[in-house]
Amino acid sequence: MRSSDILHFWEAAGVLAAIACWALYKFAASIRRDRYLEDTPLVKIRSAAQGYIKVFGRAKAAQADPTVSPLSLRPCVWWSYNVQEKQRNAKGETTWRTIDSATSITPFVLADADGECLVGPVNAEITPTSHDVWYGDSPSPGGPPVASRGFMSSDLYRYNEKLLHVGDQLSVAGELRSNSEI
Repeated sequence: MRSSDILHFWEAAGVLAAIACWALYKFAASIRRDRYLEDTPLVKIRSAAQGYIKVFGRAKAAQADPTVSPLSLRPCVWWSYNVQEKQRNAKGETTWRTIDSATSITPFVLADADGECLVGPVNAEITPTSHDVWYGDSPSPGGPPVASRGFMSSDLYRYNEKLLHVGDQLSVAGELRSNSEI
């Protein structure tokens, strides 16, 4: 075996060891987070103490009118989307390039049988209750997903939209702070 082959072996082993360490760290962090969530008791909003809590209830709009999702124009309390454009390389292989994406930052309300609390979605890990993917011919769909567009459409754009609808059941874990302006 040549010395360059041995050097390449140790370089590859070092890279694989670093990847394994990173994966082990992420696994341990997710287990720790899941245990922490599991060990946090579920409380009613009215009787919750300030600090880290877990509550369960239904989503409501914070204002009189719910937020409207930018792609499908459907009412919701939270949305996230991305628009991708179809591209073909010289070999004819298709890839999708993201040309637009955004996530809602508007707070919404979580209501249980006892009370309500405002939820700030910024930097939150949100699991949406609906996820739609549909295709179209322009960068902006201008309406909800359609079932079938027929064989005449070129489908140059792919729209991915995730939503939390008004009335959806949610479980929220996070820091509860009271509003001192009331």
